[in-house]
Amino acid sequence: MVKISVVIPVYNVENYLVECLDSIVNQTMKDIEIICVNDGSTDGSLEILKEYEAKDARFTVVSQENGGHAVATNRGMSMATGKYLYLMDSDDILKVETALEDTYKIAEEKNLDFVLFQSINYYMDTNKLIKKENYSMNKLADFIGDKVFSWEDIKDYIFTITVTPWSKLYNREFIVNCGAKFPEGLVFEDNVFFWEVLFSAKRIYFHRQHYFVRRWHSSSFTVSGGPQFKDSIDVMRLVWQVFKKFGTFHEFEDILYHRRIDLGYMRFRLIRDEFKQDYLDALKESFSEFKQESNFDEVFNRLSKRDQAIFNYALESNTPEEYKTIMEDYDSGRLRRMAPRDPNTPIKISIMMPVYNLENYLDRSIGSIIAQTLDELELICVNDGSSDNSLKILREFEEKYNFIKVFTQENQGAGPALNRCIGEASGEYIAFLDADDIYVDKTALEKMYNYGVKNNAEIVAGNLKRTNLKGDLMANFNYDVGNYAYCADYGVMDPKDYGIPWAFYKNIYKKSFLDENNVRFPPFKRGVDPVFLAKALAEASEIYTVPVDLYGYNWSIGGGFNNKLFDYSFKKNHLIAFKSSFDILENAGFNKVAHRFKKEVITYLTHFGNENDLELFNLVHEVFGEDERYFNDYSNEFMLYKIKLILNNINNQEFFVYAKNTLSETPIWENDLLTNSIIREIFVVLSSNSFEEYELNIHKFIINEASGNDLTTSKEIFNPEFEVQELSESESSLIERRNSLKGNINSLIENNERLKLKIYKLTEDNKYLKKEVNELTELKEKDSPSKGSKIKKTLKLGK
Repeated sequence: MVKISVVIPVYNVENYLVECLDSIVNQTMKDIEIICVNDGSTDGSLEILKEYEAKDARFTVVSQENGGHAVATNRGMSMATGKYLYLMDSDDILKVETALEDTYKIAEEKNLDFVLFQSINYYMDTNKLIKKENYSMNKLADFIGDKVFSWEDIKDYIFTITVTPWSKLYNREFIVNCGAKFPEGLVFEDNVFFWEVLFSAKRIYFHRQHYFVRRWHSSSFTVSGGPQFKDSIDVMRLVWQVFKKFGTFHEFEDILYHRRIDLGYMRFRLIRDEFKQDYLDALKESFSEFKQESNFDEVFNRLSKRDQAIFNYALESNTPEEYKTIMEDYDSGRLRRMAPRDPNTPIKISIMMPVYNLENYLDRSIGSIIAQTLDELELICVNDGSSDNSLKILREFEEKYNFIKVFTQENQGAGPALNRCIGEASGEYIAFLDADDIYVDKTALEKMYNYGVKNNAEIVAGNLKRTNLKGDLMANFNYDVGNYAYCADYGVMDPKDYGIPWAFYKNIYKKSFLDENNVRFPPFKRGVDPVFLAKALAEASEIYTVPVDLYGYNWSIGGGFNNKLFDYSFKKNHLIAFKSSFDILENAGFNKVAHRFKKEVITYLTHFGNENDLELFNLVHEVFGEDERYFNDYSNEFMLYKIKLILNNINNQEFFVYAKNTLSETPIWENDLLTNSIIREIFVVLSSNSFEEYELNIHKFIINEASGNDLTTSKEIFNPEFEVQELSESESSLIERRNSLKGNINSLIENNERLKLKIYKLTEDNKYLKKEVNELTELKEKDSPSKGSKIKKTLKLGK
């Protein structure tokens, strides 16, 4: 007896057959027989088989009239003599040469009925290998680990196992004893064989290795949309019979109903138009049979609304066009949202949408809500004094759809509009959508709501994508730089691990949680988002995460600080919001988050084109004052912003004097962020005595910068750091200090620009010392101060 019988049914696969056969011939397991059943091929497949049979004694080739894949496979199985049985498709590849040997050893060692292993998809049109869950079965692998199991051990995972026979090595005696065969005359026959074998097996093992390559090409019947698709309806009938035979039907009846309905509609969509009418007639007949089941009404009421719609609309439709149109309307949400709503049905999620002059985006934005699979939604729109057609469009939506409520008010800005939305909401959870953004995944709100309810979550987080004006989805760089956490799986996170308080709209919030903790938006027109989210994070005990793309942020409209800072009040609102967010985060112990958020404010100030905005700079000082907590962590970055702003705004004598005084008091040499070019430009300011002289010098500087020359000279250097001097010091000690500092100049001339600037300031301070000496001499001559008293002069360094 050979160790393994490999059975390969063959039909018109001359372009792929050699690669398939070579992958078997080259297996390290040599004690095998290879049974090839030519199923009436009309191409060169038979000639290829005969060539292999002639040169390899392990081959047995038989031919028959075309009877179908099942007939050929059953015939090959009946001819097999090996201890184990492997069923191969003739256009695929067993890519790992040790696959048969590895699985044989496992089966022998563990005395198995069959070994299950992983497969990978090969898409010929793109020439790519792609792993997918349906063939990788990682969820099952994670659950079962290294254990031998039966179907009873994996009840929650049996529908995650691929039904394909080529991902399994069977004990042939087990297959013979259980009597499993492929139903002949049908395609999709793998389904029936799989369930018969699964329910019969007592000892199964999952070997977590990708051994098999599943080839996808245009001639595969599974993607061709041919008339054979109608066979799937009969196959699902037979699958139900297998479940009933083994007494498992009622245990799994909900999912069996769902799969029969869902797969039935899926293949209706995929079958080519010329075959759709026959398919629809067969589908209606199949659905009519459901009503004969003893507990049909009970099970049907437990099905999803979409399953119920697929079922009912199929029975009501007379033509494929009618069925297709009504289901497209249903899936888009239009049909569901137009139907009368039961006022007694609780609202699960209320969606908040403030609207101001966004008439061009409302169709797309509201359309993404309509498409959401969660039925129990309401959309609260507050028109915030729009002067375009936004209100008219909103009223049209409100009249047409049952879940939209529109309110209007004088323009007050985003904060008051959002708070009005929350006040009008009646949902268990609150979601947000700006009127120029979209929801991405139509199942997102349903998934997030269900997970939130299951865990009584205060906040449920999803993910965010960026979009452009065309609606194309783009990656979100905020995840790459760690601004906020990516939700990679269902789970829970500490609010302190969320990240900086951006993107509040990618989450849903329990309304009672918001109400009880008074989590609301500040009454500003703009810049309200971080305050709301910072407060929510500070009050939340934990955040539940769902791996779904909820939100599509229209970056081309909302992205960038410039797009948001228009007038004085807008700028001030943003800065107050930033400061409020800092305070909330730090008071709640979110020190790491607050630290990171401070950097984002500096980034806004320095990298979004505001280095000419004196009004904004003055507002920074007005809002944040002299409190070093806000910028001490990023003093160099803030200094860079301040210096650039000063240099960019010297346009009159008054500002020149301010600039020179401020720059002379700034510890520039300590800042590694300042480039040589900036330092040289500072030198131009400090070496000039008037605005007119500065204009001439800066002109020379620009020319020399372009040519790469260095304008600096030894006498044009400064040092803003000078220790406090006491006027009561003796004249001799002051002169000695002056001479000492003068002597350092020559040694610093050859250093870089920072040291040169430092020397210049020393020189200037020496002039100041001379003046101090003269003043001290005059004081001594007139009236010496009382004993022990000191007069101190402090040189202000600035920030």
